[in-house]
Amino acid sequence: MATVSEHLDRANENQRFLDEIDQARYPGWTVTAAFYVAVHLASALLTDRGIVVDSHTDRNQALRDSFPTIWKQYHPLYDLSRQARYSCRKITTTASEDALRRLERITRAVELLLP
Repeated sequence: MATVSEHLDRANENQRFLDEIDQARYPGWTVTAAFYVAVHLASALLTDRGIVVDSHTDRNQALRDSFPTIWKQYHPLYDLSRQARYSCRKITTTASEDALRRLERITRAVELLLP
């Protein structure tokens, strides 16, 4: 199981990738990268609280139960990233901008909750 620090390192690595891609040209990758930043931020928070998750399903449930405000931002980002990755849905720049706003809210919330 990864540590809080390892999850935060991975979140930062994914954020650097997100910052480097052409978000207007690749909105699907923007959504996907934003989601994976959120995955590791959420995992860091859950790990810090001693909550073990082994899957996206477990993470969604744990966030819904323990951090509903974060989950309200996380779950739509999860859904949108699945649509981008598996349903071949064309992701608009409007949708990717929404994903980035959700990620920013998640980031702020996690920063407030982690020591």
